[in-house]
Amino acid sequence: MRRLIGLAVLLPLTCIAANAAEGLSHDFSYDIDIREAVDGSDALGIDFDLHLDLARGAEIEPGHRFHLATRFSGYQNFDSDRRDINHMLGELALRGDLYLPQAPKTVEVEKVQQWLKLSNSPPESLTVEDMQELTRLSRIMRGFDADTGESPARVVGYLSYDLHYRFETTQDVTAKLHAFGLGASAEMPLLGEILDAVLGVTRSEEPEGRRARPLLLYAAIDLATSEDLLPTYDHLRDDDTLWRGRIELAWRTSILRNQKLTLSWQGEVLFDAPQAIDDADREFNSFFEATLIMPVKNGAGLLVKYVDGRLSPTYEQVAAALLGVNLSLGGDD
Repeated sequence: MRRLIGLAVLLPLTCIAANAAEGLSHDFSYDIDIREAVDGSDALGIDFDLHLDLARGAEIEPGHRFHLATRFSGYQNFDSDRRDINHMLGELALRGDLYLPQAPKTVEVEKVQQWLKLSNSPPESLTVEDMQELTRLSRIMRGFDADTGESPARVVGYLSYDLHYRFETTQDVTAKLHAFGLGASAEMPLLGEILDAVLGVTRSEEPEGRRARPLLLYAAIDLATSEDLLPTYDHLRDDDTLWRGRIELAWRTSILRNQKLTLSWQGEVLFDAPQAIDDADREFNSFFEATLIMPVKNGAGLLVKYVDGRLSPTYEQVAAALLGVNLSLGGDD
């Protein structure tokens, strides 16, 4: 009962905050979950993911674009005796985006010349056959340059790469990890379509023109410096470094009656880790998160979340089901 009362109070507050945030620039985006564990502990917490991209909303065109991006995310449990997902992250990245152009298409010169001739003729001089031909050619010429007969460049995908610094810590900022590295990301449309085909059967209606979202893949290699990578291992000092590989997958879709489902998974491999980490079976760590949001109004909604896995810097195992409210701005809706 106390949980239901708390959610009843929080939901209108998040709706009010969403209304106030509508005027903000979408160069800044956030995703905030105010949630409570469904395990009888009634542990209240807040999960957050804030992004600031300094590209200033530049128009997306084929070619390269460089910009700074920052991110601050993490989990905070207000019960100091029970930290659940014990992870926070700050990141600064210099990112390059390569937007991939669509292969150019052309219309035959004869069709362009005939279309120009008919479209520039006085309407009264055109026969019924001419009007039908003009309509047919106009459909063909839609989206093409009348002078060259070529279609304008369009972006059909992108590759992104970055040079980044990450500060990873616990909720109480006691264990710390600094990581410098290189990363790259890309869209995987085919896998997104396969996933959407499976979950799409749950949708009550299919909006006209809807397209499946691509699966997003990110891979990185980091040189990590630990301040007690695992707090129980005293021999890991500030000057200890190790290489780490990371892979992240993320995908979003709508199910049922426009409920928003987000699935994400990340895996980390610690290369040449000290024996203590090997003995604790922490060379490979992964974390899975599934979030279902039932929209209410203006970026606010009810939240159901499930998490399972291990995150830096402690790599402690956690599995939890959470209920709450979500407040979001920007990003892909």
